[in-house]
Amino acid sequence: MIFVRCENHGKNRIIPLYPAAIKALSDYISEIRPKMIADTDEESLFVNVSGDRMSRQGFWKIIKFYQEKAQIDKDITPHTLRHSFAAHLLENGADL
Repeated sequence: MIFVRCENHGKNRIIPLYPAAIKALSDYISEIRPKMIADTDEESLFVNVSGDRMSRQGFWKIIKFYQEKAQIDKDITPHTLRHSFAAHLLENGADL
């Protein structure tokens, strides 16, 4: 397993990446992202359809799209996903 450290506004988070996530991220970085970026100097990992940094609103729209597509009635938020991810890690023996 690989761990990624993310820093944002003085907060640090350590995120475990499992093989399937590494493969998906690698494919995105090598195949998809280069076709999407508008400016080769763009440093953001995730970009929108215009090739600019994805905003939190853009991420929210993606969550809502897949919530509807999966016909999930319960409201799903980025925090819900984060909490579910943490619960899954704990259930499988991770130390948060």
